[in-house]
Amino acid sequence: MDNIHKDIPFGSPVQVGQGVFLLKMPLPFRLDHINLYLIDDQDGWILVDTGLNHRAVRETWEALADTVFQQKPIKKILITHLHPDHIGQAAWLQRRFKADAYISEGDWLMAQRLWFSPAESAIPRYAAHYRAFGVDGERFEQLIENRGNYQRLVKELPLQVKFLRAGDIISAASGDWRVVSGSGHSPEHLCLWNEASREMITGDHVLPKITPNIGIIVGGLSNPLENYLLSLEDFLAIDCARYFPAHGLPSENYHERIAEIKMHHHRQLQKLLSGCGEPTTVYEAVGMLFNTELPPHQYMFALGETAAHLRYLESIGLMHREGEKTWSFKSVSQADQQREETACASSV
Repeated sequence: MDNIHKDIPFGSPVQVGQGVFLLKMPLPFRLDHINLYLIDDQDGWILVDTGLNHRAVRETWEALADTVFQQKPIKKILITHLHPDHIGQAAWLQRRFKADAYISEGDWLMAQRLWFSPAESAIPRYAAHYRAFGVDGERFEQLIENRGNYQRLVKELPLQVKFLRAGDIISAASGDWRVVSGSGHSPEHLCLWNEASREMITGDHVLPKITPNIGIIVGGLSNPLENYLLSLEDFLAIDCARYFPAHGLPSENYHERIAEIKMHHHRQLQKLLSGCGEPTTVYEAVGMLFNTELPPHQYMFALGETAAHLRYLESIGLMHREGEKTWSFKSVSQADQQREETACASSV
């Protein structure tokens, strides 16, 4: 995709594939953009993801609705997953264009739980969650204070949705797109695969420069890194030549990038195995993987991702976890592993 300039303007659709247009929208974060995608369907468009509930995004959509999409409207809205930058404008766009909205059942149920969980009544659950990670003091207060961002960043959910599952086909003028489902970054993240053109819209599941956050959150997956690594194996089997990510430029290094992401997580796991020779809380282990001087929102992601890596190591027998109210992890030594194997063998 060398012909695509790195400075793609916000709010101006740019063709990137066979009947596929990239629509870049701003984000008010360190990660300052999200790529939405438009699939040409002759008399209308199929939109993949919607952008954040943010003034600049809404203003961009209002201008586009009155110009680009006035004669050729959005017919379907496909939401790859529940995160605010992907679902935030879905309700407004659904009303504006009278379009059907589609999402996975797993992500819809999670979005409902986050949306309809009253901020004040949720405090005990969030408190127990962060206490389990060993967080206290000022960091604990910051995390509790920032717990209710989903409602603010989304503002409203679509009134009605239709569920998509792996294997479903989305037909368009540019060809058929098969739904491919991955898990880890969210419960049931949807991607779209066009076998004829060998192109895939990957959302956040496969990104060209950064890795998607794989973290343990309140009410989320219990072992998200296991889910993610297993799903990457399924994605490796797909003969994709070009992929369209939610962040970064469309890229052609699909299989190489998946291998890089797997190696990244392997290195993170090795750091924890080396660093947790003594019982260590998630809070104490964050510094092994991330800069601990992060603002609250980014620190929340770092904390959840550290927990996910420790939990994965526990699940494959390389970490012991102790404690109920506060977790503590310790690497399993080779001697410990041999003793466990001997005990298992003698019990058979």
